[in-house]
Amino acid sequence: MRLAMGNRGTTGKKRTGRLLAVVCLTACLLAGSIVPSPARAATVTTTLMPTNWPDLVSNPLGFEGGIRNEQQYQELVFVTGEPVLVTGELKFSGGRGGTGGTTSQSYTYKLENKEKGIKMTRTIGLVVSNVDQGGQTTQVTTLKSFNESITASVGSNKATYKLAKDGYQFNQSSVFDHRPGVDYFSGGWSSRKVYEINKDQGTLTVDMQGETVGYNHFWGSTETRKISCNLSSYRAQSTAGATGTSEETVEWDGNVNLQVSFNRTKSLNYQETGASGISFAGGYDLLEQEENVLHCSYDLPYFDEDGEEVADWRNQDTQDYKLNSVPRHKRLPVFTMKDIRGHWAQDEITRMVSVGAFDHGLTSFGPSLEISRGDFTRAVAMLTSMQAPVETAPRTAGRRTTAPEVSPFADVPTTYASFPQIKEMVRRGAISGVRQGLFYPEGSLTRAQAVTIVVRVLGLDSLAPNPSYRTRYLDDASIPSWARDSVYVASELGLLEGMGESGASSYRFFPNETLTRAEAAVLLDGLREFMQNDMKKDYRDRLINAG
Repeated sequence: MRLAMGNRGTTGKKRTGRLLAVVCLTACLLAGSIVPSPARAATVTTTLMPTNWPDLVSNPLGFEGGIRNEQQYQELVFVTGEPVLVTGELKFSGGRGGTGGTTSQSYTYKLENKEKGIKMTRTIGLVVSNVDQGGQTTQVTTLKSFNESITASVGSNKATYKLAKDGYQFNQSSVFDHRPGVDYFSGGWSSRKVYEINKDQGTLTVDMQGETVGYNHFWGSTETRKISCNLSSYRAQSTAGATGTSEETVEWDGNVNLQVSFNRTKSLNYQETGASGISFAGGYDLLEQEENVLHCSYDLPYFDEDGEEVADWRNQDTQDYKLNSVPRHKRLPVFTMKDIRGHWAQDEITRMVSVGAFDHGLTSFGPSLEISRGDFTRAVAMLTSMQAPVETAPRTAGRRTTAPEVSPFADVPTTYASFPQIKEMVRRGAISGVRQGLFYPEGSLTRAQAVTIVVRVLGLDSLAPNPSYRTRYLDDASIPSWARDSVYVASELGLLEGMGESGASSYRFFPNETLTRAEAAVLLDGLREFMQNDMKKDYRDRLINAG
């Protein structure tokens, strides 16, 4: 259950709301431009700051369908006609991509399954080319070098599978859609491997098609990959008999489908001290952990105990594997603000102050006061960790010179407390001024303006239907046209609820009323929860279950 943003009614109690069905997020990967600013606002053109692929301990992995944590890498191999899990080490070097320019990547695998008698060594070199344009990055990955060898020893039988000369073709392409607070990406790849079996006894061909979709932001990252593999083996074998040695041909084919999910999640957990003689009752722990899941379904030949294929029988089954990282803890600052004790938004305010969206050094919060435009902008930027890119100053006569800071607004001096956050939010296209050249940082913020900023940060404004449509609120006609898409999307995503007296007859949004600091904390806490939990469910659970 997600708490309502506030209560504009007569009860004075905190309202609760039902988390609405999450809109299919994959539709937004290459969605249109940011919600238009209000008619009175100036148009802002920005170059967005891209991030990389999900920043996981387990990534980069390559494109073989494996999973990884800090200790080991795991992958399924099928060269013998049955699924065998091999484990070991994966070493990576090079750039991760996701920004403009060209980088090189190198993957070195050393894997083994002692019980099955399988050993694998693999080295792959890739070239990643990125082109930035219009807030997006297109990426193409091509093969530079390769070497792979697999040995399978069962009793006295030994087979070596080695990639043939020119026996590996690979091409991958992806697109990143850089939104103010989230990077969305989608891509696909194709590959073909041709192995020589014992040099000249036959060949094994593996055709692979893969697709990936995901996102990356401060509160979490999820990447879901779907990979289909078609295997075809042809091998000549010598069989000793009473009349001599005979040659026979062994052929088999199989199909494998892999679903791989990589997830990085940050969660807030409140921990009580349990002691009475201490200056604070408890505080929040920021826990970060990664979960990597591999699901495999296959249709392969069925072999008897002697290794002979049984005609008209197939080995059809599923297997699941999971590797988690060691949790990483970060204890957040504690604080004391007497004016939030017993307040309907105490929990949300406490969480937002703890994560740094609001200053924890204050002795009072002022929950009923109006929040200023500058404070709300700072809170959003701090919550989503929007930071300006690190720029290297040019050298002049042997010295580095730094250009003076320039404010995007005449009424926001560079010495203003929230200047760094305001400048970065403007650069990313999340905010604009109230009129040309002015921001009014100490001015109030309407509820419609606040929701518009939040949806811009997510980059999901394009999920609104084409006109004409109505929102769920009775005061729908009062919603400004420039905020209508954002209010609709925020409502459907469960980021806010109606603010009015109890009962369906007063389900209103009050778009043009000013936002209080308590309501701002609840709205931002809902943004955190959506980024932390709901996005992961859509990109991982829905996509995997659909497969």
